[in-house]
Amino acid sequence: MKQKIFLVLRYLFLLIQIKLIKNFNKKFNKNYLIKIYKIKKKIFNDLPKNTKFINILKKNYPNDFQINYLHAVNAFENCNNKFSILFNKSWKLRKIWLHKNKLEKYDTGNVEKSTIVGSLGNHFYLANWLQSINLKLNNYKTTKIILQKKDKFSNPELFKYFKPNVKIVYENKLSKVEIDIKETIKIPLDYAMPIKNNLVQIHVAANIINNKKKNINIKNPIFKLLNEHRKIGYSYLKKKGLSKNDWFVTLHVREGGTKNDHDTESFRNSDINSYLNAIKFVTDKGGYVFRMGDKNMSSLPNLKNVINYASSNEKSQALDIFLGAKSKFCIATSSGYYILPYLFGVPILMTNTISALEYWLLRENDYLLPRKIYCERTKKNFKLHQSLNLPYSIIGSNLDYHLRNLRIKTIPNTSEEICNSVKEVYENVIKKNTIKKDKLNQNFQKIMNKSILNYSNLKLNALAKIPSNFLKENL
Repeated sequence: MKQKIFLVLRYLFLLIQIKLIKNFNKKFNKNYLIKIYKIKKKIFNDLPKNTKFINILKKNYPNDFQINYLHAVNAFENCNNKFSILFNKSWKLRKIWLHKNKLEKYDTGNVEKSTIVGSLGNHFYLANWLQSINLKLNNYKTTKIILQKKDKFSNPELFKYFKPNVKIVYENKLSKVEIDIKETIKIPLDYAMPIKNNLVQIHVAANIINNKKKNINIKNPIFKLLNEHRKIGYSYLKKKGLSKNDWFVTLHVREGGTKNDHDTESFRNSDINSYLNAIKFVTDKGGYVFRMGDKNMSSLPNLKNVINYASSNEKSQALDIFLGAKSKFCIATSSGYYILPYLFGVPILMTNTISALEYWLLRENDYLLPRKIYCERTKKNFKLHQSLNLPYSIIGSNLDYHLRNLRIKTIPNTSEEICNSVKEVYENVIKKNTIKKDKLNQNFQKIMNKSILNYSNLKLNALAKIPSNFLKENL
């Protein structure tokens, strides 16, 4: 509530400034208008009004790369399939602007600081950026992040893994001119990243990266567990009665209590009770389940071999990393935690999502169990390839608006669907009973690959699997 009051006051203050400086030069006005646009988005969360405002900016500054980038973001948030073209346009305009103003020397891989001081999941963007450099998928050679002294790392323990490849520069070491230029041309990463001279949606970029790694036979995870975290972790497991030979999975079911967004982010929130049968399956097979999250999570019943780590006083950032890195697989929802096991090469079962973006970022050993989408116009559920394609496939915010506008409803995964999917992952990961020729998934991947032009003009190749039972029922 305090944050919203602060944003409203800042918004009003900027409006007053705009009126006072309207006779100043256009550049000055533009920067204030961009600030107003971003604050309006946070306060009002109104897509039609945001679109109207960005169209005004676009009309006044048709060739400005920052405005064109915001236009692309707005198209993406509105599930408009032109977002891919618009991202590329903004990137080309950026290059023209740099060359025209002779500022290429400042374009040295400066990326958004939100990747390390924002939400936990933002580390995924930075990890992919670093991989793209290592794989020579762009022309950058270094990574720099500009911070203020007051900035705090969202996860200092996780940053230890990034630190060798990221140079932190503090504002007080730079001139105002340098700060302004670098702030203007910083590489966004919040929605997209440069790949092969294109600006590609960030989750789709992950697919290109994972395919490049597959093609040159890189099987190592992005990170390997540090010895200090390994020691902390095994000491904790011993305290909980687990030996080094015991196996466990991590479970993270987003509920909305942490950020108090039960309604606005309902498409990302799920009911933990629908996962109880899957939990029981794992523990009946001799495994343990660590319930991840925080103290805002709803309570779990006392279950054999289940550790409610989320509400534990022993919870720490180092243990968050260790448990994610050493779990056999992670049962996840679309929220930040699954990034930790992902970074350490642990298989992911992504459940209860309506966005196909997770499908594109997942790897060969990962599974996607999406929600079904019910169409109010036809009174039927969509076929899977429809629900995982535009416009439905990129809904990432403003759910209520999109549900009304598209006249659809989302159907959360049933307990049976989740349990059956966990059984399949268990057979694949624990028992190593991988189906050598999963023709059903191979054919579905081909169908999805045909939709690449809706996401990027670069070649995509679907890697993740859909659980067999779910795929059979929803093809």
